[in-house]
Amino acid sequence: MPLTQSQIADVPGGAFNVDEDEIDAPFAVAPIPAQYDGDGGHMQENVGKIIACCRQEGVPPVDYLQQFNSAPPRKTKLSSMKRLFDTKNSRDALRLLSDRRFITIDDDFKLNPTGELDMLMHMSGHFLDYVMYMGNRRGLDAALPNINVNHTMEFRLNLNMTHRLWPTSNTGDLPFIPTGRMMCIGSRMQENIWLAMVPKTILECNCTERVHLNSDTLDAPTSAMTREHSLMITMFFAHILHSMRFQDVHCIEKYPELTTHGVKHSTNILMLHIAFRNLWKNWVRQAPELWKRDQFLLDNYPVALTMRYGQNQDLRRSSNSTQVERENWNKDHDYEHVMLFSFSLASHINFSVVHEWANVPPEVILAREGNVFTAPPGHHGRQEIEDLENYDLLDEDGKEIPIYTAEGYMVLRRAPPNNRSTSGGAFLDLTKAPTLFVPEDAEEDFNIRAVPCYLYPLAFTKTLGNMQADGLIHSFQQQLPLINRNLSTHLAGHDEDDNDSLFGDMNDNHNPMDGQPILQGLRCQAYNSLSHRVRERIKFHSVQLGRITAAVSGCTATGVSAVSKWERCLQECEFMLPHEQFHVKVTGGSQPQSMRFENTYRLEVSAMMPEDKNGSVVYDRVITPLLRTWMHPDVQRSVRQVLVPLAADVVPGIFEWTTYPITCFLQLSWDNLLPQLQQPDVSIDPHVIEIISVFERVLNYAHTGAARVLIRALMDRTWTSLGLMFDGFPCVWGRFLNHDELVRNNIRIYSKQWPLDTSTQRPITSSRRVQELTYGCKHYESYIARFTILHAMKNLPQHVYVDVGDPCKRLACFAAEVGLHVYIEDIKHLVSEAVSKELRDLFLDEDDQINAELIRNRDLALQRWCDSMNPLSYTESTLMDLIRAVSDHRDEDPHLRDPQLGTQTLSFFVGKIITVCKQGNTRRQPPFIQDGKALPVLKMTIAEIRQAALSARVPADSISSFTSHAFILACKKLKINHIPWVHPRDRGAGAPSTYISHKVWLSVGAAEPPPVADAVGYRTPEETSRALVRKSSQRLIAGDPSGAWSALQVKLLHFHTVLHKAVLPLECSMANVNIPKTSPDYISSMYHWVLQNFDMTKPIHFLALFASTAFSGLLPAIHSPSDHSLLNRHSEDSRMQYIRSLPWIEKNRKGSTDPSPFIFMFTAYILGFYETSSPVGERIRKAECLRKWLDKNSAKGMTLLSLCRFGLASPRNNGVFHAGQWGKDVIALLDSTLAGKRDAVVEYLHSSPEYGAFDAIQYLAGSTTAMALVENGSGYVKARPMAQASGSSSNSASAKRMVNIFTEDDDISTSADATAITCTGPYKRPRLS
Repeated sequence: MPLTQSQIADVPGGAFNVDEDEIDAPFAVAPIPAQYDGDGGHMQENVGKIIACCRQEGVPPVDYLQQFNSAPPRKTKLSSMKRLFDTKNSRDALRLLSDRRFITIDDDFKLNPTGELDMLMHMSGHFLDYVMYMGNRRGLDAALPNINVNHTMEFRLNLNMTHRLWPTSNTGDLPFIPTGRMMCIGSRMQENIWLAMVPKTILECNCTERVHLNSDTLDAPTSAMTREHSLMITMFFAHILHSMRFQDVHCIEKYPELTTHGVKHSTNILMLHIAFRNLWKNWVRQAPELWKRDQFLLDNYPVALTMRYGQNQDLRRSSNSTQVERENWNKDHDYEHVMLFSFSLASHINFSVVHEWANVPPEVILAREGNVFTAPPGHHGRQEIEDLENYDLLDEDGKEIPIYTAEGYMVLRRAPPNNRSTSGGAFLDLTKAPTLFVPEDAEEDFNIRAVPCYLYPLAFTKTLGNMQADGLIHSFQQQLPLINRNLSTHLAGHDEDDNDSLFGDMNDNHNPMDGQPILQGLRCQAYNSLSHRVRERIKFHSVQLGRITAAVSGCTATGVSAVSKWERCLQECEFMLPHEQFHVKVTGGSQPQSMRFENTYRLEVSAMMPEDKNGSVVYDRVITPLLRTWMHPDVQRSVRQVLVPLAADVVPGIFEWTTYPITCFLQLSWDNLLPQLQQPDVSIDPHVIEIISVFERVLNYAHTGAARVLIRALMDRTWTSLGLMFDGFPCVWGRFLNHDELVRNNIRIYSKQWPLDTSTQRPITSSRRVQELTYGCKHYESYIARFTILHAMKNLPQHVYVDVGDPCKRLACFAAEVGLHVYIEDIKHLVSEAVSKELRDLFLDEDDQINAELIRNRDLALQRWCDSMNPLSYTESTLMDLIRAVSDHRDEDPHLRDPQLGTQTLSFFVGKIITVCKQGNTRRQPPFIQDGKALPVLKMTIAEIRQAALSARVPADSISSFTSHAFILACKKLKINHIPWVHPRDRGAGAPSTYISHKVWLSVGAAEPPPVADAVGYRTPEETSRALVRKSSQRLIAGDPSGAWSALQVKLLHFHTVLHKAVLPLECSMANVNIPKTSPDYISSMYHWVLQNFDMTKPIHFLALFASTAFSGLLPAIHSPSDHSLLNRHSEDSRMQYIRSLPWIEKNRKGSTDPSPFIFMFTAYILGFYETSSPVGERIRKAECLRKWLDKNSAKGMTLLSLCRFGLASPRNNGVFHAGQWGKDVIALLDSTLAGKRDAVVEYLHSSPEYGAFDAIQYLAGSTTAMALVENGSGYVKARPMAQASGSSSNSASAKRMVNIFTEDDDISTSADATAITCTGPYKRPRLS
């Protein structure tokens, strides 16, 4: 089960101790280590579909996919791979990675490629690999042996393992969902003992009903009991031991406050079981109501489960061992009180080329098997062979004539003598493996097969490997009915069938009782036994765990624990790299190579007759028939056709031969980086770390075939996972890796092509889980922040901080924003955790429905606040949600508490950050959140900014102000208006608190002191000279009417300097317009018309551009309220006055952050209505549909109401508020009116360079719009001092009237801008109440 963020966060430092040594779950074909789980890998079922179809269907028009499909794959023989490995030709091996390739198996590597030799498929052993028992009543029955006294048995009670998780692969073995119900309580011999809180309904019903009750799920994150529940069970054990007067265990308080407590002792399990049964009900009855409020103790019974796995115990090795095995099964458990028993039986299949045969004497066969027959039961012409000695051994083709036992098992009449055969290994043919699960005469259909089957290609072969399925193979499943019949023969009312064979009319797969059969096949897997051998007692072998990634990424680890882990990883890799460890394991003779088929079953013991509930019956009537079924001809035939026999020692060698290019790359990377890793204070390029992680994932796939380790977002784009999925062999696209340099032992990565997360603009990584689980979440947050910054240094996006001219300052602002996003996430986590805990406690205690509804409303407000684009802003809806979430819903005056520091500036906030980051100690101080991730990230961010400043030759004494200014600009972009703070200090003695509270918020919106001199003070003489030259050239361009200019740089404040311009600004470009391919042609033509026909001398053209520039300055608040119920006037003048007083609001529309497109789009939108010769104007004149044009612009906030708000159209009626029509609800202004407005705006602009723009926009659009531009803080206009005061007061009444309008929009949604750096990603904001 993947580890959740909350689980990792519960551990100090964010690290999680992952147990990679002792196996704690049954063996699985392709387990995913925690280091590679949960990163968006490929689906395993897609592997099977690609193998079946051998093509990629529905390829989207994506560049990397089109390029991949256009590159033809090449054939490479396995013999060539072996030769490269044997000669250690790393140069040619690395060259193989540059092209698509597929591997073919030479005949020399197959055991009997021509079929001319005698080849024998035979069973080479059976093994018990997993057992699980569950009791049928309250108590520890499953852990009890079938004898009252056993001096060799020991039960160890250990209540310190409550965090242990029930294996997800065994969830289906239980008749209930284990979520929140399981607690590991110790061990008995080789068995782990679990206590499950089983629903009473499960224990009270019969087995035929239990299958329908498996939907009772508890509210818990994992299978482990919650902390409170596990402590309750712990206290019950303490109560039992106290009642037994066991040693020095005492219960001072029977039902204490639920705090951590553990018991670990050896004890008399039988007495413990008796006390467990006798004391439970009374103990629950006396428990306080607080313990019983969630019904956990009342609705469930504690029932013991035992599980043993990995023992690989031999079964029926010889006839002499049968009686001993039967006795052991009888003693091991008391089946009378066992509800069900799950187990796995593994059988090995070998192939041998026989050079000489030896006949088995007929008397030996008859003594061992009894009477023998010519055919299986039910076969036409079946006869008993009376004279076996004279019965023909071979047919005309020299093949052995088969004979069968009375039950239908095949009997071997000859065998190769010792040393007279050559054995080999085998893999599954994955192209045929799905046929195992359908009848032989049925047409196999991969998509409709009844049993889900998952294929795992190995060693880059694509079509050879392992298999896992959620059921048994069809030929084996057909043999289960008779076993079920034999288990049910003594049931009342059942007529025994005289035919005692396994093979007759077996269509009825159920026992005579209604419901499920007593014995059920749950699942199966088939894999080469080498996989079992290399990790027999551990979860994963070393090539699966990303050890090299951990070693190279840990050099920046901080803290004693993290540094110690890094040193261990480094030492381990220095001693031997993972692929070298694998080489040691598979080198030498006698390597296991047989194919291992493992079936898992469940036996409903509770449905058996009382006299049959013992180990002897289980062994004789269940285990033995299941093992012998492998000798049935149908089973042998179906299995033989899907296996590919390989020559001796090919199986262990093929993994090393085919993966040699990958191990060469890893070896090269390690050799290049090791000298750096041995130096102090070193950091490795994150691009190199990630490419190493990619190759380690590829190596994992070669050994397991698990598609989930292949991260689609990164590995598809590098072609590595595409090559593996479609060809079987990995390749790396030349756009990412320079292959010419690689064969020269140099690793050169093209960082420009590195994929970025569209919602966060962070580079996509492969190493996240390895770093988090090894060094902690905080380490990874620091790493990814540094990666983002370093990547931006080489590939800084053009759209970020366009107002900042200095490239170094732009990069510094971007880096500061990256670090501040982590700080914002810390705040969101602080508020979310604190409020959620408070609400959970209140909800459990709250019986009043009204208050319960208020609690739910607080939770909804919390969710909206967390999902908001700028959660620390003073945007009204965002601030209201925060106050609702944080304040007690019972308070008459909900508010945020004041830390009594007054309103501070952003400089104060930034100064605190920089001061704390400079300190050597790690003790957190405000503004940093306790247990947050931001402190190490911001320390690294500041260090990178300073390094970049030094590289740009910023004077050393100016770096501090340079860094501060970058952070302040980033804060403004993120709209950080307030931050959580500590509680105000009491008058008493003691140090001030450093614990940040989610209820106390400090405002940082005070006016800043006069700004520090800009970048001229930071420049070197050479840079100053270059700046002067640039300034001179800019003056020349600015004076030329045809010279290029930018509306975003001029804004409205300096619009008077471009009144002479005859060209559109740089923002008016087709690159700034996104036109879907499905759009009608007239939309694209309209934008081209504006580019070709714009004339600044025309009044409407000038006014359209001026209004568009103002419109872009309002972003993101460019929308109007949807509720106009307050409008009670009907005259055009009163209606226009109302429109000019409307506030501008933000609806968090996608793409509403970059102002560049809005200047061009709004200009074209306005001119389309006025210019009848334009494509839009022509359609208006012809009364043709404009729906696509209107929908496109209204989605961006551009409506006819917007034209009226800027005074460029006249509203004739109230239809303007409800998708009005041009010429009907809204009409154009006269040319003379437009000319007068143009002249007035120009006069205002010339009248005052400082306040003229404010006066002009106030004249054109009203005071509300003018003040909105001022309050936006983007520098578009500067308000007159008197206007600032009067504007605030005059609009206060309007703001109060409109307070409900802001929160009652039925269509409020947002998606994070793909060009913005945000950690929340896309979201849909819920409807506001």
